[in-house]
Amino acid sequence: MDKRTHPRIATESLCKARFRVGDQVCANIDVENLGFEGCRIRVRAAHATALKEAALLEGWRFSHPALPRAELKAKVVWCRPPTGPRGRFLEAGIRFQGLPAEFGREVENYVNAMIKSSFPAIDFSGMPT
Repeated sequence: MDKRTHPRIATESLCKARFRVGDQVCANIDVENLGFEGCRIRVRAAHATALKEAALLEGWRFSHPALPRAELKAKVVWCRPPTGPRGRFLEAGIRFQGLPAEFGREVENYVNAMIKSSFPAIDFSGMPT
């Protein structure tokens, strides 16, 4: 059952993130989808030894021109074992923590704009009523 309260968009790996988990720095991480409260990431298994459920991610930053540059904390809410060719990648669900209000608004505006742009506009003017 999906517990999300806000919509998410697929970012098709155009969005990247950087964060610390324990002593490990993870950079250039693919953000697979994005929502107001969190995202799903895809990480090379070899670079994610400390990435486990409930792990705290510090210094989280997005690398995307339309998203805020603020550093924040996040938490791993689920982790899938390595998949893909030869089990090289794992996926994790991330929930942002202590979001500054402005950060949340910027992410929400970006997500809503992307949702609107993915649906074709239909002009009903001139249609018989």
